[in-house]
Amino acid sequence: MFTSKNTRMNTHQTQYLSVFIIMLLTTLFFSSVALARGNGSTFTVNSTASLSDAALDGICDTGQTIGKEPECTLRAALEEANFSVGMADNITFDISGCMNSVCLISNAMPMPVITDTVVIDGSTQPGNSGVCSSAIPDRPTYGIVISGTQLQLDPGSDGSVIRGLNIIGSSSNLSIYSNDNIIECNYIGTDEYGEANVSISSEGISMECSASNNIIGGTLPEDGNLIAGHNQLGISISSVSSCTTKDLPLEMSFWAIILAPINKALASTETTIRT
Repeated sequence: MFTSKNTRMNTHQTQYLSVFIIMLLTTLFFSSVALARGNGSTFTVNSTASLSDAALDGICDTGQTIGKEPECTLRAALEEANFSVGMADNITFDISGCMNSVCLISNAMPMPVITDTVVIDGSTQPGNSGVCSSAIPDRPTYGIVISGTQLQLDPGSDGSVIRGLNIIGSSSNLSIYSNDNIIECNYIGTDEYGEANVSISSEGISMECSASNNIIGGTLPEDGNLIAGHNQLGISISSVSSCTTKDLPLEMSFWAIILAPINKALASTETTIRT
């Protein structure tokens, strides 16, 4: 079969154009994913209290004051983040006056479930940045401790990030019902030193049938989570018998699953799970 030079050139040009378009779309896709995390409002928690927000208006304010600043509790920040639908908000921390620089956020009532994308970053607390820049055995004391309630990522919270927190003291410390979330550099079930079991929880992290493409840990030592001291399971993934076929992910792969012992000095830094 005879093919003219022009035809071959057009074919090559079409191929190059196709490759360029694919590369461009890929770049735009990953750029949009990166921008999707934390491109909304920032709410800075400055109190260990548990008051609700005074009014859902885009400002974290319980109606009380800390010094001369409006009080912003974690509860109020979560309420505002849920109210800001469609934006990936940030929750940061700047709490003063905590005993031994450990800020205990204790809640008798459940925290609001998370229904919109949010980045909760405990490493933003002054003096706490090292918890997400060190491997587990080398980490300093955690400065933000959430006790007595769980954090729950409900449908709608896809793409959230929970990092730099010490979470203890609920039936399940963290429950995930949404997709594409990152859980990294947390202590779950231990004390703030990572050396003692203080959890009354049956499970550290519970991932439900509807949850997929979630990453627990990461590829770097500083991404690892210390998950220990639970009555039943460190990480629970709903059993096949409780999921319908359509709920099951097409592929579920586990990367270096190591549920670290209570003594963080013995903990592996390779704590990554992808579902």
